[in-house]
Amino acid sequence: MTIIDHIRTYVGAPTDVWDDSAGEIDLRLATIRGVPDPEVDTWITIGLGKHVLRLPSGKDVRQEFVFSHRRTIPDSAVNSLLFFICEICLSRHAAYAKGDLIELPAEAITSTGVTALYCTSPIQFDDAFDVYEGTDPPTVFVWLTPITTSEVLFVQENGWQLFESRLDAENTDVYDALRR
Repeated sequence: MTIIDHIRTYVGAPTDVWDDSAGEIDLRLATIRGVPDPEVDTWITIGLGKHVLRLPSGKDVRQEFVFSHRRTIPDSAVNSLLFFICEICLSRHAAYAKGDLIELPAEAITSTGVTALYCTSPIQFDDAFDVYEGTDPPTVFVWLTPITTSEVLFVQENGWQLFESRLDAENTDVYDALRR
C-alpha cells in the first residue's frame, strides 16, 4: 500500500491536489472536502515523509501533516501555511512531537487568523490512519490544530495532557480555526 492508498483508505480520496514541486521541496497538499464532517475540509501533506526527521527524544521518524477546518480560511492561505510549516521542519531536520506548539509569524497570522498550531494525533480519523508503516522509519501523521493565544498559554502552563482533557470536557470545536 502506498501512502496515497493509506490516505484514501482512512480519510478519503483527495478532491484537490496542490503542488509546490517548483519550490524548494517536492511537496503536495491533498485536500479532502467534507471530511471528517460535511462542513470540514482536511488538508494532508504528501512528500514531507520522504525526509527522515528527528524527534526531541532522539528517535528518527517521518511525518506528514493534517490540517482540518470549517472552511473559515481561504485555500491559498492554508496552502501557504502548510508549505511554510514543512519548510521550517525541513530546515531544522526536526520532527514535531505530540503537544508541541508552533507559534506563527505575523504574516501567517494576518493571512489565516490563526496564532498557533498544536501538534497531536489525528483523532478525528480511524486509529490505523495515525502511522503509515510502508516507510522506514514509519511515517506518522501529525494533526496541526489551530489554537488561540489563551490556549497556547494554557498548554505552556499546564501541559498537553491537561489541555486535551480540557478541549474534550468543554466540547471545543477544534475545527473552528477562528474561535476565540
